[in-house]
Amino acid sequence: MSMSELAQHSSQIDIRNFDKCRCQRWLDIRPSSIFGTSFKCQCQSWLNIRPRSVFGAFAECQCQSLLDIRPSSIFGTFAKSRCQSWLDIRPSSMFGTSFKCPCQSWLNIRPSSIFGTFAECRCQSCLDIRPSSIFGTFAECRCHSWLDIRPSSICGTFTECRCQSWLGIRPTSIFGTFPNVDVIAGSTFAQLDIRDFCRMSMSELARHSPQLDIRDFCQIWISFLARHSSQLAIRDFCRMSMSELSRHSFQLDIRDFCRMSMSQLARQLSHIDIRDFSECWCHS
Repeated sequence: MSMSELAQHSSQIDIRNFDKCRCQRWLDIRPSSIFGTSFKCQCQSWLNIRPRSVFGAFAECQCQSLLDIRPSSIFGTFAKSRCQSWLDIRPSSMFGTSFKCPCQSWLNIRPSSIFGTFAECRCQSCLDIRPSSIFGTFAECRCHSWLDIRPSSICGTFTECRCQSWLGIRPTSIFGTFPNVDVIAGSTFAQLDIRDFCRMSMSELARHSPQLDIRDFCQIWISFLARHSSQLAIRDFCRMSMSELSRHSFQLDIRDFCRMSMSQLARQLSHIDIRDFSECWCHS
């Protein structure tokens, strides 16, 4: 719809100079939404901007599928957001000056998430930023699969985070100035949580995190695991899933298809408890 047509449907829409909005299917701009000078919004499928959403000067938003900006979401000067699939910005999410966020698949920014000046976020698959997650000035985050930043996670100035698989940042996790979290090259973050098909060896990962949590089809041997966990316990059926095994280890969570015989396991750790069917093997 043209902006003149949209203005006919809501007396509270504030359309500033040089605004441009294009949509091929469905566009809904709610009352009290304010668009700054030279704002540009393009959508090929579904666009919904909720009440009290404010877009600053030169803000740009492009979406190929579905874009939903919730109430009280604020975009600063030169803010840019691009999405190829699904983008949802929840209430009270703030984007600072020159913020840029490209997404190829699914991006969800939860309430009270704050992005500082020049913050940049790139995602190829799925990105979820939980409530109260704060990105400082020049913070950069790139993910090619699935990135989840938990509540109260704080990324400091010049923070950079890259992930090729699955990266979970737990609550109250804090990134200081100039930290670099790179799953491919190695991590320096103590509470790193990597899931689904990590390609690093356990010995490499264990050197960087005392609270390492690796799940789902990690292709490593139990012999490597035994070196890094004094509380390893394998009980009952050696063919049971690793999700069941995870109940017995405080610091270790390895699921599905760890390949090692019980005799090899017994040589690695004196605290192993093997019950019932101890002669069977764990195969991938």
